[in-house]
Amino acid sequence: NVTTEKMSLAMSSVSYRMSWRNRPPSSSRFTNINHRPYKRCMAVRSAEAGVPTCTIEVATLSDTLPPVVTESGEILRKALLANKVELYNGLWAKTMNCGGAGNCGTCLVEVVTDGGILSERTDNEQRKLKGKPATWRLACQTLVGDGESSGTCSIKTAPK
Repeated sequence: NVTTEKMSLAMSSVSYRMSWRNRPPSSSRFTNINHRPYKRCMAVRSAEAGVPTCTIEVATLSDTLPPVVTESGEILRKALLANKVELYNGLWAKTMNCGGAGNCGTCLVEVVTDGGILSERTDNEQRKLKGKPATWRLACQTLVGDGESSGTCSIKTAPK
């Protein structure tokens, strides 16, 4: 019986260690504005499920990209990166960005037309963009739609 108890104790500690290693990663030290788990931007899934979608027309320094279609209520940064839009310009911005926490200001975009679907500036944006034009936004702090409405907006990356 002693051997059986040692075996069961050893097995329980192994299963504990395995579950500890395989658990989902804890939240990062940075908080996000919506405190919800990451969800992929998939226009096909949205259309099938009846979820409202928003269209984002994107212009870069060099050209205009195809429109990005995303679920209503998605964060602008996630939608752009999921559709391979070059949001960060320069090596420093690509490597030293804050990952969407709103601390660095490298995901700056200019809103050309709002379409009434973009969220208001957050307090974090007000502090970071003090003295900048009102049309400039941080993509990591901007929600596209409210989860119930559809619409179209137009943005430019890397405003000067």
